[in-house]
Amino acid sequence: MNRARATILASLLVATGCTCSGAGPTAGGATPYVRCALREPPVIDATLGALHLRSSERVLSIEGASTPLRIAAFRGAALADEPIEAALDAVDGAALQIVIGGLGDDEAHVESLLRALATLETPSIVVMGGRDHPADLAAALTALTPEERAKIVDASGLRAIRVAGVELVPVAGAPDGRYARDDEACGLGAADVDAIASDLGAAADGAPRFLLSYAAPAPMPGIEGGEAGSALVADLGTRVGALAALYAWPDAAAAGASQLVPPLAGPPALLADGSRLGPGVLLLDVSATGGLSVP
Repeated sequence: MNRARATILASLLVATGCTCSGAGPTAGGATPYVRCALREPPVIDATLGALHLRSSERVLSIEGASTPLRIAAFRGAALADEPIEAALDAVDGAALQIVIGGLGDDEAHVESLLRALATLETPSIVVMGGRDHPADLAAALTALTPEERAKIVDASGLRAIRVAGVELVPVAGAPDGRYARDDEACGLGAADVDAIASDLGAAADGAPRFLLSYAAPAPMPGIEGGEAGSALVADLGTRVGALAALYAWPDAAAAGASQLVPPLAGPPALLADGSRLGPGVLLLDVSATGGLSVP
């Protein structure tokens, strides 16, 4: 291991495409990882209720969203031993779910999470983290029905998600493979940051940008004083003009406007300050002026 390191509300137009060819490109070094930023993006053209999802290359546009738009953000349930369907009651009222990391430590658990998310009437955006194997996610997506797949978007290889006047920028994986679960898990390197920044360019119509990042966008103390967070992600945020990030690791509060997302289910997370973060979801509203705030 790299220790150092429900139903569709309206007609379905075209089911979500699936990256089913395996893990993807890898990077070497002392802590090898899969380069999830280079993952083949999904092909999407679907209507879910009032929302229309349409992809073009590495950009997903979600049209028809009214503001304020309610988002439910959380980690997956990789550490949960019990069924998670009841935990999804916490997303009630959200128009969009964002899942950052912790999808499941094997194909069966990833598939179980995706099937549970697919019972919701609203789409779920998935960004892989340092626990996640891209091959497991690809296989789990393949196992879903077309109707279920239409509700799940693997955003790990996307550059932007445009919705309600903001751009959400996926940043998948453990920086440099450090603290990734093993060599087949998702990682992020300097070359991937360059690719994301280059592909993004300027925001459309000056839309505010927010990172959807597995790692926090700044170095910070982790448990027992170890360094956690990522200067690499912070550099990307600066280069693309991101105002803040939603992040899943480490279990510590970042300075500024960035927000740690909780696990959907499972045991509470022990934070660096000794407190605990219980399971649940982080609810956020996107305002008409492009702000992102806790309601």
